[in-house]
Amino acid sequence: LQREPHHSDPHAGILRVIVKFDAGKLAALKLYARHGFRKVGERTGYYLKADGSRATALTMSADL
Repeated sequence: LQREPHHSDPHAGILRVIVKFDAGKLAALKLYARHGFRKVGERTGYYLKADGSRATALTMSADL
């Protein structure tokens, strides 16, 4: 994850990043939290897993 803007970057005006991922992915949770993302939402049963069960999605946000 990169925090420094690049002036030639067409996305340089982006002020916030929002990510959504399976709550069971603890490595993703730790990675995003370490880079300043905060939990802003949770969707129970959002993802359909291969075994037919459902997984919760976490939504996290970071201001750049």
